[in-house]
Amino acid sequence: MTALLFAGLLALLPAEGLACPACTVRASESPVRSVLLLGALVLAPFLLVGLGVWAARWAAREDHP
Repeated sequence: MTALLFAGLLALLPAEGLACPACTVRASESPVRSVLLLGALVLAPFLLVGLGVWAARWAAREDHP
């Protein structure tokens, strides 16, 4: 029972908690790169929905090759 409880608690720990401190240290992200990444993450769902709508409209056309 104790081993099962220990395994359950260990599974809740993030992987970074088990790594050595030198492995988890990294350079800070530049603000411009962070904004670009956030913008890409915000726009990605709209692009995917737009692609889906385009594909559905293209498939619904009767004169497509």
